[in-house]
Amino acid sequence: MQKHPELQSGKFSATFTFKHAQKLWEKATDELHKIPGAVKSWKQWRKTWQDIRSSTKAKNTLIKKHAKQTGGGPASNQVLTEIDQNVLALIGSTVVEGHKAIQESNVQFVSNPCYIV
Repeated sequence: MQKHPELQSGKFSATFTFKHAQKLWEKATDELHKIPGAVKSWKQWRKTWQDIRSSTKAKNTLIKKHAKQTGGGPASNQVLTEIDQNVLALIGSTVVEGHKAIQESNVQFVSNPCYIV
């Protein structure tokens, strides 16, 4: 992932196409198969990365949310592992926390109940 940061987000552009991403995932798969452990297809390794990235972001959000709460409760038992910290360093804080200079828009939801007779 460090060698190919474009794989981190999985987003395509005019210069980074699905075929290019597939070739990079296939190369990464070859490297991962040199290490004893799981043997997966490139699609399975891509899904594994997506799952790790997603769970790490969620865990980090949970820890930060707990830290912002008012006192009185027990300390959080969630801790970022070394792998979690490495993933966060790879994907960057903007992916996790959002862009600091951009204000979030307010969204108002209006409920319209439907009645079935």
